[in-house]
Amino acid sequence: SLEGNRGNPRWKPPFPGVEGLWKAPTVVNNVETLANVPFIIKNGAEAFKAHGTPQSTGTKVYTILGDVTYPGLCEVDMGTPLRTIINEYAGGMKKGFRFKAALVGGAAGVLLPERLLDVNMDFASLNEYAAVLGSGAILVLNEHQSIVDLLWSILRFFRHESCGKCSACRNGCQQLYELITKIKKGEGTMEDVDLMLTIADTMFATSFCALGQSPVMPVRSAIENFGDEFQEITKR
Repeated sequence: SLEGNRGNPRWKPPFPGVEGLWKAPTVVNNVETLANVPFIIKNGAEAFKAHGTPQSTGTKVYTILGDVTYPGLCEVDMGTPLRTIINEYAGGMKKGFRFKAALVGGAAGVLLPERLLDVNMDFASLNEYAAVLGSGAILVLNEHQSIVDLLWSILRFFRHESCGKCSACRNGCQQLYELITKIKKGEGTMEDVDLMLTIADTMFATSFCALGQSPVMPVRSAIENFGDEFQEITKR
């Protein structure tokens, strides 16, 4: 897009460090990575590594939103438990509500149920549950929120964001959206739920870029961790 062309993914290799913007070597870093550089230069690598865990050093910036008392940004050590982040840095749940789930890592993240509230927020710990830190977003849901409705919003987003370059993502996002819409209306079956898992897995294996691989985590975690909601709505 910066070159004035349609925003499509490119075949790699060559990677951006070899051939990127205008076919020149291009270094790509996110803002959070660059923000850590001054501290490391000023205080040294060991001071940075004193924060976090041996496998996930330093700190992590989170955007906490949803049904918490104080939505906003916080920076905490890698490895801080999810429960601590919600209770100490976001003021806990809004008054009168109970925790139901947290979407960790943004739209392409994983829905964690209450039994995983004490998971340590670092790469190795989350990997045990097929979860990721992703963008650092933590969307907290109360007990009245619908997982099906949330998944519908996520899949609508991916359908809109697909560039359409590869059929796996273009058709897969559309099919997932149609299936979750059918389920949301109470017209779906458990066969439709199983089909969503199959489509998401196929997209992960065959899509050209990471966007087409992204729906698999929210789809799989929603169905596996909150399968009772899908069973209930498909019985109506």
